Amino acid sequence: MNDPMPILSQATTPRPMAVVALALAAAGVAATVALWVVLSSITGLIYHFLPGATFLVAAWVFRQVEHGRRAGWPELAVIGATGATGTILGGVLVAGMGRELDAAPVTWLVVIAGALIGALWLRRGAPSDGDHPGSGAQRS
Repeated sequence: MNDPMPILSQATTPRPMAVVALALAAAGVAATVALWVVLSSITGLIYHFLPGATFLVAAWVFRQVEHGRRAGWPELAVIGATGATGTILGGVLVAGMGRELDAAPVTWLVVIAGALIGALWLRRGAPSDGDHPGSGAQRS
């Protein structure tokens, strides 16, 4: 009856993915791509950082919906794939309109930086002790 290791058995139980948070993160990626395409078509500008912004928006939306919860590896993979798909689609649409993008190495650098920052943000744990910048807690 008594489980000798109740904490271990709870820790190994897989947590279901946050489908709503992932769907909203994908919607954020779609909105970012739409903004990128609209701004590029109206202004003709490159918008250097938007190829990496898809990952950052997806991470931000996920963290907001999940109240700062750390993303699991499967969730991180879905968000990464969604951000990459959005970046590719945005790049194809912008280039298809005849707008030039940055040189390939610069664009790749922006994409990689956005993906890495987004992944680090998603894997960062939520501050629960109140001892973090902006919490108003006094440090001893």
